[in-house]
Formats: sequence, structure tokens, C-alpha cells
Amino acid sequence: MTCHPPPLRRDVRAVPGAPAQLVPRWAVGVAALGVLLFATSLATTLACTRAGCDLPAAARTALGTDTIGGLPRLFTTVLLALTAGSALRGTLAASGAVRRWWVGVVAVGAALCWAKLTSEHSVLENEDGRSVVLLAATAGSVAVAVLLWRTAARWSVPGGPAVVLALLADTAAALGLDQLTQEVAGTGHQGLTVVATTLEEGGEASTALVLLLVVRWAAHRVRRDRSPSVPCR
Repeated sequence: MTCHPPPLRRDVRAVPGAPAQLVPRWAVGVAALGVLLFATSLATTLACTRAGCDLPAAARTALGTDTIGGLPRLFTTVLLALTAGSALRGTLAASGAVRRWWVGVVAVGAALCWAKLTSEHSVLENEDGRSVVLLAATAGSVAVAVLLWRTAARWSVPGGPAVVLALLADTAAALGLDQLTQEVAGTGHQGLTVVATTLEEGGEASTALVLLLVVRWAAHRVRRDRSPSVPCR
């Protein structure tokens, strides 16, 4: 029998569970870009709030800290879209029950992406009230997390628990920081509200990046586990 040994990995960090694997170089670049983007958005919005703004309306929209269609919101939306795409890769690499689990992660990632893109959370708050939306969103998030956690354990999904924890962190940031911003906005201080909004959006972007990294790592484990090597004799 002729066998072909698996190619040597160029990345010596490709050890299951190795922390360094979760922080590739491109992620550092994305994080730096995010810091620059949100800092620019904060400075621009504060300047326009305090002394009026000479920027065109399109520029104010693009740099708005919480504007639908603005770059800060789109930054996070793209990260969530990439997360859903990475989960789809895990789905295609898996089979059986593990594949069904990854389909659930794809659905959750797509829902998070859509909610961020359309600001569905704010729309529902205006219609149904903040407390009702917060309670419903929290209950739904916990229910989905428990379901994914239990099925990941039952079906031995590689990296499943880490994905669930990252999803919980992202949801907690979105819900918790939004409540904090609403409280600050209630004080009527425009400058503090802008800062709080920027911290909210930046926090959501940070947890979205972490979620992307964890999902990519878990999907990679699925693909690796399905590529058995044949020992040569």
C-alpha cells in the first residue's frame, strides 16, 4: 500500500488549544484598524457635538459612532459576517450531528450580523420598550447558549464550548453596554453620551473579533480531525 504522509505544518503553533493560535497576525492588524477607526469616530463626533460641524452630511454619517451605514457599525457587521462564513466552513467540513451543530452556529452568526446591520435591537426598543426587549433578548440568548452547550458536549463537537462562551461574551457586550449607554444618555450630557456610545460600539467590535477568532479555530479543528493521516511503513 502506498501512503502519503501529511504535509508538515508551517505554523508550529498549530497545537490544539494553543493560545497563540487564536491570535494570528492579521487579527492584530484588524484590531489596530478598529482602534484607529473608533478613535477617529470619537474625535470627529465630539468635535461636531461641541462646536458644530463643517463636515458634509455623508462624512458625518460615515464616521458616526452609532449611525446605521457608518463605518464603526459596518466594521463590527463585517466581523460578524466573517464569523458566519467561518461557521459555514465548519459545517461543510463536519458530518452527522456535528454538522447540525455548526448549522446552528451559522444561524446565530447570521442573526447577529443582521441585527447589527439593521440596528434591530434599537427598533424593537422603540416599539416595545427597553425592559421588555432586554428581558426577551437575554432569555433567548441564554436558551440558545444552553442548547448549543449541551449539544456540543453530547456530540463531542471540537471547540464547541469555546464557541458558546464567545457567543455569550458577544451577546453580553451588546446588551450590557447598550444599557450602560442608555443610562448615560439619560443624564443629558452630550459629550459623555458620545464617549459611552463609542465604548459600546468598540466593545461590541472587540467581542466580535474574539468570536471570529474562536469560530475560525474551532472550524479548523473540525477540518483537521476529518483529515486522518495514514502511517507509512
